[in-house]
Amino acid sequence: MTSTAAQQGQQGEQAILLVSLQQNGKVLNATVNSVAQESSCFSASAVMGTSLKGQVILPGGEAIANLQLSGSLGSGAGSGTTLNMTGAMQSEANNAAGTFKLDPAPSGCPNSFGTFELTRVSMP
Repeated sequence: MTSTAAQQGQQGEQAILLVSLQQNGKVLNATVNSVAQESSCFSASAVMGTSLKGQVILPGGEAIANLQLSGSLGSGAGSGTTLNMTGAMQSEANNAAGTFKLDPAPSGCPNSFGTFELTRVSMP
């Protein structure tokens, strides 16, 4: 997840979250299992164990805004903050990308929206 820069011409912060996804038909559930890289908007204490619920509708090879996830951040600095994600997942379900918004922004988070990318990784 990369937050949008607070000022024009600056690069946003990047956070790397390891998330497990489970799909049952159109229903999609996700859980943040670990944080490989923290940012001011995504601290490990705020997002570890966060559950997201939503849906994915995989079209026949088309990439459209077919992915929606949302959930409340866990305890810690982000408590009371909702993470909303909207994007597109490819039909083979190996990649997805889109935008996110944190509402309200956690304390210390300079900009509460940005982009995300999901990439499937094999787990041992």
